[in-house]
Amino acid sequence: MEKKPKGRELVAELVPVRFGTSLHFNRFGIERLDVATAVHFGLFNNDDELLATYSCVLFNEYLDRCKKEWLDYLGKIGTPKAALETSWRPSASRISRIEPVTAWFLARNGDEAEIRCYTHSLGDVLSAGRSESREKIRAYPTALLKSSLETQKLLIVGLFGG
Repeated sequence: MEKKPKGRELVAELVPVRFGTSLHFNRFGIERLDVATAVHFGLFNNDDELLATYSCVLFNEYLDRCKKEWLDYLGKIGTPKAALETSWRPSASRISRIEPVTAWFLARNGDEAEIRCYTHSLGDVLSAGRSESREKIRAYPTALLKSSLETQKLLIVGLFGG
């Protein structure tokens, strides 16, 4: 009987280049797709005018893997004070592209929060998995998204519930 090779942990190298997009956001929307989830971010002024947007897609499998960690993080920082409608999305004319993102890293300091978005190639992951070397997978920065801590909490609740 043939044995299956044991899985091994692959290491991602976060490539130190500038993020393709930097955006402060104060509104977001979550759109459930077939095997992925689109997340739209928007910056609105006090007159409720949309100033800037960014959209990305995360595979649901990735979100499932992150759920416990992000809900634990939410438990440490506290739940949001109020619920937020998550069905907002920019008009089609405002969406120039929707980037596939394979990793989010959450951070906070005081009332400031951020999400660092990265993407890597599935082909690179498969090649590294077959390789005997300890080759790192290169993950490239796509977006740096800043918000209030309260907005970040609302995003986590929107993705996973509280």
